[in-house]
Amino acid sequence: MLAVIVGCELVEAQRVRPLVVRAYDEARRRDWPFLSDVLEGALKEATEEDRGIVAAAVQALVKYDRLLAFASGSEAAEARFDALFALASGETNLAPRIERIEHATERLAVACSMPDWLVDLVRTEVGDGALEAALARMNEPAPRVARVNTLKTTRDACLAALLEEGVGAHATAHAASGVVLEGRRSVFRTKAFAGGDLEMQDEASQLVAELVAPPPKTFVVDACAGAGGKTLALAALLAGKGKLLALD
Repeated sequence: MLAVIVGCELVEAQRVRPLVVRAYDEARRRDWPFLSDVLEGALKEATEEDRGIVAAAVQALVKYDRLLAFASGSEAAEARFDALFALASGETNLAPRIERIEHATERLAVACSMPDWLVDLVRTEVGDGALEAALARMNEPAPRVARVNTLKTTRDACLAALLEEGVGAHATAHAASGVVLEGRRSVFRTKAFAGGDLEMQDEASQLVAELVAPPPKTFVVDACAGAGGKTLALAALLAGKGKLLALD
């Protein structure tokens, strides 16, 4: 069974328990909308100090929904909240119960808190030999990564500015302009973000722009721009010289 990871401590989550439970209930009632839509309302009622705690606890409840249903045997959000932190602390060990699940797909799906169909889909992609490792990888917490706007600042200067505001960060392993944010403070409330020094973008997306590597004074077409994250990264690489057409 995979480790259950929550980005806050029980004593912290208990402080905002009503907000967390209400947001989780809303997510279930609305049949799992974008979590940001649910958190937008919940975080309005939280203090600056507690916003990260609410977000971490709600995200964990949503992520481990199936496992928590199995652990608690209850539909009640309060029971699942208790089950979440009991699992995270090691107080509850579900491994013997999960091992008694007869069907292999269901057993893995419960242990990894995923739907059966997703386990079957991953199996067809990677095979039985790599299945458990792939599912474990999918369950690892994703790093919070941002791209420094090199048209305005440098990565070192941005890291220093974030540190001055109490946000720890370090350079990404591969992306030339990426920074990995530490802790759970919202970067959106920093002066660095407000001033346009950085934007949230995962490292893989940043590497796509770097692989294109458009030289200045060229014409670039982003044929599947979506929200425009890679478009902005490409624009930064053009250094203000050239043309960029974004389509979606």
